[in-house]
Amino acid sequence: MDREALNTVAKSQSGLFTSKQAQTCGYTRYQIRRRVTIGEWQQVLPKVYAHSGASITPWLRDRAAVLAIEGAILAGPSAARLHGFPVLDSKTYILVDPNHHIALPEVVGMRCAVTEDDVIVLDDVFITCRGRTVFDCLRILPRAAGEALLDRALQKRWTSLDEQLGYLAKYRGMFGRPTAALLIRRAHSGARSAAERLLASLLRRSGIRGWHANYPVGNAIVDVAFPQVKLAIEVDGRAWHSAEGRFERDRERQNIIVTAGWQVLRFTWLDLTARPAYVVNAIQTMLRQLQVPNSGGNV
Repeated sequence: MDREALNTVAKSQSGLFTSKQAQTCGYTRYQIRRRVTIGEWQQVLPKVYAHSGASITPWLRDRAAVLAIEGAILAGPSAARLHGFPVLDSKTYILVDPNHHIALPEVVGMRCAVTEDDVIVLDDVFITCRGRTVFDCLRILPRAAGEALLDRALQKRWTSLDEQLGYLAKYRGMFGRPTAALLIRRAHSGARSAAERLLASLLRRSGIRGWHANYPVGNAIVDVAFPQVKLAIEVDGRAWHSAEGRFERDRERQNIIVTAGWQVLRFTWLDLTARPAYVVNAIQTMLRQLQVPNSGGNV
């Protein structure tokens, strides 16, 4: 047995090694089973092990799946974890050959089309690229979670709406595509965050017109603007607005808008969801004060 050789292998694979690699280092099948039985090693997935004390996290299981299944590509939430995207789904997702049957605990095999452009190598692991990862998550995750991820991905420029629309056109008939299509087309309506889309819906239902979503003012982008009277509406969303540094960037952006001669109204997610009448009334009141007719070209 060559313990040092096996440790070197494990160190290069996030602390993981396979039964085949252990045998190459001189361990017999009995010795492998014995070390698992006495707790010296622990099984992460069938035939994939880690030394005692290793924390078996979703991230580690993702890595183990790549070792367990030849040609596996991390996808969906698993690829999102490696990219650093915020996802709560703890299962392992891999793209596999359509004829490959997956029978591993907590591992989901995704039998769907993939092109060479969709796959990259990150940390010595084959995973889907950022845009394809977002698209797959939109198909897999619950709708609210997918919507939140898409909002964040667009804000962080992990992907673009054009790229996501391209995936919709490219992969027809794929499982979960209708859900992805709904979220992508909703985002394409003009407002990038869930909060902005909710505000847009309130404005439409209230018959308020003359506004434009994501309107440029100097170097800033206004969430919703009434350019006739230079009224800017800013909304604080559920997730990405609270990210580190967002407060400072919002204030800097508001200063740009104000110094350009615009009035600014700010609303929170709670305002939009719990007090929609207050939001509509505040906007209508400001429009009356600025003497703009409730008509004109809208979004």
